[in-house]
Amino acid sequence: EQTPRSPPRRIVDGGSRAERPEPVAVPVWVRLNRNRIRDPVGALRMLGAEGITFCAARNAHSCGPGRCARPDCPLVHLYLFADQDRHA
Repeated sequence: EQTPRSPPRRIVDGGSRAERPEPVAVPVWVRLNRNRIRDPVGALRMLGAEGITFCAARNAHSCGPGRCARPDCPLVHLYLFADQDRHA
């Protein structure tokens, strides 16, 4: 069942070669680095407090737009989110 707090499901390219591959949960890939977010750690804490699951996706070889290295698929990948421009 799809809910607003669950990751979307889609058929991933390069996945199963079965005639009818099943869709899998994949996180939404969001890149918000260098956006001058003043408190990225606080923003991540707020997401957690709201029940929004996320992955920092620090390693693009393990996580990407169609996959996550975590065993429980989060709602969102925040690729390089902690890398904010410090000159506000």
